Amino acid sequence: MTEHALPINAMIDGDSDRVASALRRLNHALVQKQLPEELVHRFAAALELLADDMENIEAPLRTRPFGTVESGESESGSAYDYGAENSLSYRPISGNCNALAAPAKYFKGKDYLSAVVTFGPAFEGPPGLVHGGYVAAYMDEAFGIGIAHSGLSVPAMTGTLKTIYRLPVPLHRELIYQVRMTGEERRKVFMQCTVKDRDGTLYAEGEAIFLKIDPELYAKMGG
Repeated sequence: MTEHALPINAMIDGDSDRVASALRRLNHALVQKQLPEELVHRFAAALELLADDMENIEAPLRTRPFGTVESGESESGSAYDYGAENSLSYRPISGNCNALAAPAKYFKGKDYLSAVVTFGPAFEGPPGLVHGGYVAAYMDEAFGIGIAHSGLSVPAMTGTLKTIYRLPVPLHRELIYQVRMTGEERRKVFMQCTVKDRDGTLYAEGEAIFLKIDPELYAKMGG
């Protein structure tokens, strides 16, 4: 990532972010601390009441649009728009308003996209280290966001994903996922990724093949 990279997140601030952040903190504390049983029971009762209240609220369901083709946004004459930028905030891997996620900040350079993320205790695999499945899942996430901002005229989805682990990834270490599109062949879009820290230490590399999807078919996939 360089100083010329521009942030692309339209992250939602305010109360939705606060709720997700508080739930995330609770989850990190729950898996990290050996709390007294009485205290856990009290927390559980209070949280169950809050969950009941939220589930019973009459409110419209949130939807994520599948997108449209917007003219004049790429060299080919059109670029596929995957929908509202703020839908990034609710994604299960990197959304700041999703309590399951490790929130990321995304930056777009001239020929690459970067995701900056730090994994906390809830993502632990071996002691003190990030579970390898999350390292790979985040790679797929970064590839997908990279595709969405690549200027392709049609949507594309993961076909194959190869992850090469170079070093164990420590918890609480700021990581930079950097993805690039390296080529196209008919329906196939070829991608590469590196996972490094601020000092340039390489923890993982990845390759992916994304498959271009007909926009009408893609729009029907959500049921």
